Amino acid sequence: MKRDISQLFSALAVVLACFFYLLHHPEITATYDFSAYYCAFRLYLHGLNPYQAAALGECQAQLGQSSDFGPAQMWYGPWGMLLLGPVLILPYHAAAAAWFLLNICFLCLSSFISWRLVNGKSGSLAAVLFSGLLFFPNLELLAWNQIGGLITLGLVGFLALQERRKDFLAGACLVPCSLKPHLFFLFAPVFLWWSFKERRFRPLAGFSAVLAFLAAASEKISPGIIAAWCANLQSPPFIQKTPTLVGIVRGAIFNASGSAPLWPALFFPSAALLCLLVLLMLRRPTVDWLEWYVPLAAASLFFAPYAFIHDQTMLLIGQSMLLGAAFTPDVLALRRRQVIALCAALQTAAFLLSVFLFTTTPPFFWFPLGMLFLWRLSRRILRKGD
Repeated sequence: MKRDISQLFSALAVVLACFFYLLHHPEITATYDFSAYYCAFRLYLHGLNPYQAAALGECQAQLGQSSDFGPAQMWYGPWGMLLLGPVLILPYHAAAAAWFLLNICFLCLSSFISWRLVNGKSGSLAAVLFSGLLFFPNLELLAWNQIGGLITLGLVGFLALQERRKDFLAGACLVPCSLKPHLFFLFAPVFLWWSFKERRFRPLAGFSAVLAFLAAASEKISPGIIAAWCANLQSPPFIQKTPTLVGIVRGAIFNASGSAPLWPALFFPSAALLCLLVLLMLRRPTVDWLEWYVPLAAASLFFAPYAFIHDQTMLLIGQSMLLGAAFTPDVLALRRRQVIALCAALQTAAFLLSVFLFTTTPPFFWFPLGMLFLWRLSRRILRKGD
C-alpha cells in the first residue's frame, strides 16, 4: 500500500513538473489546431457562433495563431466543446499544456488497456508505455495537440467493457468517435449488425443516451448551436491532399488538371461501405471485436473521405494487442522477437519517410494498410503450433 501511494505521488510530481515546463514553453503545445478548439469554446460560452470563420480568425489572431490557409475552423459537433470544456475553461497556454499532458495519459492508458486485453499481467509496464508513445501517429498527434488520444481511449474502453459485458458503459465510451464520424463509417454498420445479431442493445442505448444528453445540454447552453453546426457542414472540409486513397486520387487529379473534384470523396467510401454490407449479408458473420477492430480501423482510415496521420492513432490499439499477445508466457521467444521486429520495422519505415520526405501527409496513405498487413502476419506467427 505504501509503495502504491509513493508511486502515485511520484507520478503526480512528474506530471506537475511537465505541466509547468510546458506552461513556460507554449510553442510546444499552443498549436494551430488547438487554437480552434479554444476559440470555438470561448465563442460558445459567450453565446456566439463557434463555427463562424471570421470570428474564429479574430480570436486566433489575438492568440498569435495565424496561417496562410486562413483560420483553423471547428467542425466537431457542439457536444465536443462540453467534452473538452474542463480543459478549455483554463487560460489558453494552461489549457494547451494540460491537453498535451492529457493526450499523453490517454495514449499510455490506451496502450496499457489494449495490452491487458490479450495479456493479463506479463510484460514490463515501461515497455508497454514506451512502445505506445513511439507509435508514429502518436507523435504527430502530440505535435498538433489534436483530440485523437481521447478518441483512442474511448475505442479501447469500448473493447474492454464489451468484453466484460458492461454494455451500457461500453456504448457510452464511443461518444468521442461522434466528433469525427467520417473515420467510422465502416464501424457503424458492423456495430449495428453486432447489436442486433447478438441481441446486445445496451451498447447502442449507452451511446445514444449519452450523445443525446450532451447534444441537448449544448443546445440548452447556447440555443441554436445545433443548427449552426448543421449549416457549417454544408461545406464539409474535403481537404484535397490527405493520407487516404481519396486524398491520393484527388491530389493526382489536381496535379494533372489544376482542380480537385469531389467525386472521389463520395465514390471510394461508398464503394467500401457497399462491399462491407454485401459481406455482412452474404456471410452473416459473428463479430468478435478483438478480431475485427484492426481490419475495420485500417479500412476506415484508408477509404475515409479525408483523414490525417494523427487520426491513425486509433491503430495504436492493434500494435499494443499484438505486443501483449507476443509477451504471453506460452509464446516462444523466437516468435516474440519476430513480432517485435515487425512492429519496429513499420514504425521505422514511417519515421524514415517523415525525415527524408519532410512531410506526414499524402505519402502516409499506406500506413493503415501496413498496420493491417502487420496484424495479419503477426497473428499468423503467434498461432503457429497452436
